[in-house]
Amino acid sequence: MQQCLHLTRYPPERQPFLHYNIYMAPISGLQRQVFSLYRSILRAARGIDSDSAAAVRAYARERFRASAHLGRGDVARIEHLLRCGFKQLDALRSPGFVGFSWQGSGVHE
Repeated sequence: MQQCLHLTRYPPERQPFLHYNIYMAPISGLQRQVFSLYRSILRAARGIDSDSAAAVRAYARERFRASAHLGRGDVARIEHLLRCGFKQLDALRSPGFVGFSWQGSGVHE
């Protein structure tokens, strides 16, 4: 008796490509900006010394997770956080970057 190696009717080389986004809601332009900012921060962190880069990555992760509760209706708040984030990204990319002072910036509410 022949064993069945494939559970589907397609051979492995002909499996249909299923995009992970099939069952998710469409991504808005604002969400794309948020994802873009996060990726840009992680890329910019690669260009600085390892201790500062680790601190920047940890801070970015913390801030994005803290703001994850914001809904699609909080457009003004999300846009404010994006503007602040892009300003911090510009500072991170500047040639004289030494480090951030996170205290008292007013962004962390």
